[in-house]
Amino acid sequence: MELSRREILLTALAGAAAGATAADTPPKVRIGKWDFSRLIVGGNPVSGNSHVSGALSREMTDYFVVGMFPKYKEQVRENCRLVGEALSSAAAQRTQRSA
Repeated sequence: MELSRREILLTALAGAAAGATAADTPPKVRIGKWDFSRLIVGGNPVSGNSHVSGALSREMTDYFVVGMFPKYKEQVRENCRLVGEALSSAAAQRTQRSA
């Protein structure tokens, strides 16, 4: 069953209204004045997919040579893993200090 955006939002709001506890929410990390529970890394530049124009898509494709993409993808994945671990550790330490 596929849910619409509206159904997802209503379900989330219903859960919050039903008394969801802090244990039900994912840990968050503060970056600047914002709290994040997830960071999403996009692949548009390396896949040559610009939402601006075909010319920019070709420029990105030319810059990120096709042969380097698999190596780049693995490097990005590893960097994301390391950043995620560091942020999770920092969030856990902050939670322990506030308890």
